[in-house]
Amino acid sequence: MPTMSSNVGGPTVVAQATPPGISALAIVRLTGSKSLDIASLLSKKPFSSFKPGHTLLTYLYNSSGQPLDQVVITYYKAPNSYTGEDVVDISCHGGVSVPKSIITASIACGAVPAPPGEFTKRAFINGKLDLSQAEAVADIIRAKTERSQRVGVAALVGLLSNEITSLRDTLVSIIGKMEVELDFIDHEPSLARPVEWTNKLVLLRGALSSLLNTFSGGRVFRDGAQVVITGNPNVGKSSLLNALVKEERVIVSGKPGTTTDAVDVHYDMCGVPVSFVDTAGIRKPNNSIESAGIDIAKNYLASASLVLWVWSVDSLPNNINSILSNPIFSAPFLVVINKSDLMHKNIPIELSSNNTYKHVLVSVKSGHNVSTLLSSIKESLTKDFSTDQPLLTNKRHEVSIGSSINSLDCALSAAKDGEPIELLLSDLRVALSHLDTILGITTPDHIINSVFDQFCVGK
Repeated sequence: MPTMSSNVGGPTVVAQATPPGISALAIVRLTGSKSLDIASLLSKKPFSSFKPGHTLLTYLYNSSGQPLDQVVITYYKAPNSYTGEDVVDISCHGGVSVPKSIITASIACGAVPAPPGEFTKRAFINGKLDLSQAEAVADIIRAKTERSQRVGVAALVGLLSNEITSLRDTLVSIIGKMEVELDFIDHEPSLARPVEWTNKLVLLRGALSSLLNTFSGGRVFRDGAQVVITGNPNVGKSSLLNALVKEERVIVSGKPGTTTDAVDVHYDMCGVPVSFVDTAGIRKPNNSIESAGIDIAKNYLASASLVLWVWSVDSLPNNINSILSNPIFSAPFLVVINKSDLMHKNIPIELSSNNTYKHVLVSVKSGHNVSTLLSSIKESLTKDFSTDQPLLTNKRHEVSIGSSINSLDCALSAAKDGEPIELLLSDLRVALSHLDTILGITTPDHIINSVFDQFCVGK
């Protein structure tokens, strides 16, 4: 049996890095200073058998000497690994029993079970990733579409981190030069060059605001958008959903009030993950079932990213603009006028000549303008943001950028009022601290822990 090497640093942890269940292969991952010791014990192979970056085909055995499986072991020597520590990846047969038995045997050799996100947390602690890049790992895992994946990968390779770091460096430079100026002020510590500093801070604030404005589009790429279809009964809401997703997902009937519950259909809209929700028509209910369906519809409207407010050509009210001015929901909306195949009916002049509310004339029966509506939905949700630019996708980042901007506003107000330079510097240091929390430079432990608690075990 090989001799155990000295244990340096924290505990060596183990977890299955692939989803549990029936599969051809599974991966059990070890990280920590005893990873190689444990691999050596399990395989009954000397340390010299394991070459960094190379694979080894071998059998593993439990503490009783019984063979567990024939596996392929890959050894990554610190610091050239995902976590920055010694890492051993054991590729074994899938299923429930085999990975579990290898984890149990590893624990018997000195490993401890890894909590959620432990591998990526160690990568962050060891300087392999900053905090925003670590969060991008979770985004990649949860990506619903290829474009969602691209957003996560862009953040992982540092697109957002580099932008934040650049803005942070600008602020650090401003603070440093102002502190030098303060050291040379002999009397009243007022700002010697208010216009120069104000201009620099205004430019920095503008750059931060531009980044903040990407949050709504970035969040859609990461989490998807909920698009709720609403309107009066029998205007074609269910038929519209079927036409949008090109599937017969909802029962359609000429009888008003067919939909009494919400029907949720997921759809990949050119890389944007969308959940279309068909709801009951908003009307005075005739019974308790209809009342419950209308309550469900109102709950979905309250959380919608976008609402498709559907009307029918043959039943448009003359006061439609007045109605559109007072929606029962707060989400942005598109007006969808269905049944364009009945255009012998007159659309009220008030709507057709008014550009206040964007509307699309469609016919779900013929398919007329459905593709145009899809384009309008995508445009409304993404606001022409590109996945190749830095995007805010995380609420924590949005809050930090917003707080940094607020501190810059306080500094600009102080400069305008001729306040002492120390007051400006205090506000600027607070603005800097908010940027630092995004990168994990000065982030409190409870925030760091909450980030990694959201990861799955094994990542």
